[in-house]
Amino acid sequence: MITLLGLAAAAALQATPVTTPYTLQTLPGAKVHYYDVNGVTGATIQSSLDSMIKSQPKTAGQLFTWTASINVAQDTTAGVCSIASAKAALDANVYLPRLRQEAQVPSTDLENWKAYETGLEQTALDNLTFVADRLPGIEQSLVGKPCDQAATIWNSSIQTLMQQQQAYDRKHKRPAENSANPFTSVGGSPY
Repeated sequence: MITLLGLAAAAALQATPVTTPYTLQTLPGAKVHYYDVNGVTGATIQSSLDSMIKSQPKTAGQLFTWTASINVAQDTTAGVCSIASAKAALDANVYLPRLRQEAQVPSTDLENWKAYETGLEQTALDNLTFVADRLPGIEQSLVGKPCDQAATIWNSSIQTLMQQQQAYDRKHKRPAENSANPFTSVGGSPY
């Protein structure tokens, strides 16, 4: 009997689907936008990056933005409206630099660039995954609530989530993200 239970438990574990970690490209609701950066040395790349950030503060000047929307189903019983179900959707934009002359960049500078690029992608992914992972809890907090309170609960929950995400971002900043010149940070690698 124990053997049969052990085999059944082992089979159940094998049947559990493996969750593939998100990437920026597979995170539902995330859209990646690239902007071109020129240069073939660390200094010229940094200059181009600084110029892009200054000229496009709403895109190149910020790594990501996000909002969320909610779709609710209502149920009215005995004249009382309540939320039967709720489904939240993330709407995120990620702004990443793309090095145009990558093939002409010396290997050390290219390694620094790749580390910088990877760090930016990971920071955006970590923050947006933090948000996406919390949306189901907000959905559930609406179920069963009176319809006339849904907007207030939703707005309050999203404001709280924004504050939590910002605190998460501050807590997980890498040292180079706090410097004025992240691409050419100490040690050659900003992350």
